[in-house]
Amino acid sequence: MFGERIAHGVLSLAVATGLMFRLGDRVLPRRLATLVGIDRLRFPAPVRLGDTIHLDEEIADLRPMGREVGLVIVRLRLINQNGEAVMTARFTATAARRPEE
Repeated sequence: MFGERIAHGVLSLAVATGLMFRLGDRVLPRRLATLVGIDRLRFPAPVRLGDTIHLDEEIADLRPMGREVGLVIVRLRLINQNGEAVMTARFTATAARRPEE
């Protein structure tokens, strides 16, 4: 279908998730606790063998769930060397909230 071998979409998701956690607290809080869900997961273009990919992430929303825990919603875009999005998703997790001052 693509004229060459491609990476499975779930592999792209695994790489994106690994990059997200490897980048540490650049975007995500250190106190990330549990994965709630992955929504709007799409693979608009294939990842081809030899592609160079990087992760673009942005906190889309923060929602308190109580005094100590909140939801963190992150928009993810896995981008290839041509600037094409090869995966997009919204990642929702719980995280410990900062103490109120």
